[in-house]
Amino acid sequence: MQTGDARVKTIGRCGLLRWGTVGLLVLLLWALAGGVVTAQGVTYVVRSGDSLSMIALSNGVTVDAIVQANGLPGVDFIWVGQKLIIPGQAATPGRIRAGETGVYIVKLGDTLASIAHNLGVSQTALVGVNNMSDPDLLWVGQKLVVPGPPDASSLPPQAGTQIQYTVVAGDTLGRIAQRYSVTAAAIARANNLTSPDLIRLGMKLVIPGPESAPIAYTGQASRFVVSITQQRCWLYAGTTIIADWPCSTGQRGAGTNPGTYTIQSKIDKAYGSTWNIWMPYWLGIYWAGASENGIHGIPYDASRGWRLWEGYVGTPVTFGCVLLSDENAKTLYDLAYIGMPVIIQP
Repeated sequence: MQTGDARVKTIGRCGLLRWGTVGLLVLLLWALAGGVVTAQGVTYVVRSGDSLSMIALSNGVTVDAIVQANGLPGVDFIWVGQKLIIPGQAATPGRIRAGETGVYIVKLGDTLASIAHNLGVSQTALVGVNNMSDPDLLWVGQKLVVPGPPDASSLPPQAGTQIQYTVVAGDTLGRIAQRYSVTAAAIARANNLTSPDLIRLGMKLVIPGPESAPIAYTGQASRFVVSITQQRCWLYAGTTIIADWPCSTGQRGAGTNPGTYTIQSKIDKAYGSTWNIWMPYWLGIYWAGASENGIHGIPYDASRGWRLWEGYVGTPVTFGCVLLSDENAKTLYDLAYIGMPVIIQP
């Protein structure tokens, strides 16, 4: 997450995330945390390898909030088996869990957009589950079915370079990473692990493909080419390919537009206002209505810091933008310039 005096740009549509994906990430973090809802919030049992910062991040609160809620004398005063109250995480009326649906009763002044925003679901999901022929036809007292976030089977498959590994006796994340020539951090990210100690015998881990080495090029790039069919991108210097990366383009219904463009904006951290997300290393390339589509790194939630779409680079998953890993997005950002050609092939 970037801080400091980074320039900020608000981007309306591009990079926006479906509620289903956000909901799944929330549920994964919840499952890892092992939280239990109480009247005061959530009770979390400290595990080996935990730190207060990890616990705070996985539960979407601040370290200070946990310290105050538990009367801790400092951030280092936690131990394995200790029960911590996580404040501000009590069950919220109207929130729907995976596999469940709820009912919302329309009130005076409601619109489908306001209902979707307040409940954290998409308008498309509301229209679909209620078989609405006219989304503008609402009336006071109308009962709308509110869908919960889908389970993992509804998400697109992850990038094809990944394999699955079953943990055996004696394994550590470091040993597994060494065996497959990746980093332990990459495996932790791909499996949403908040601590390297959170592996157990028989656990199935997704092993991401080997991380590409950063390019050591100091000249001027000439163009950036994107293949929608191959979900692959190439950076050129003259006629020479200096980088060959997996990338993601738009999902069905929100596809990336093929064509020849130029980089028209360059912002080190752009803001997606509709879904409250940051998009690092933003390179705007064309306008889609009132919103700008571009190239960027892994987006993350502005309130809680959760990284979204991580592990899906190489799969059509965005809402029109071109998605790269943070490392590759930064490399491109550093070499890119306003006016540099960007060619998006079908």
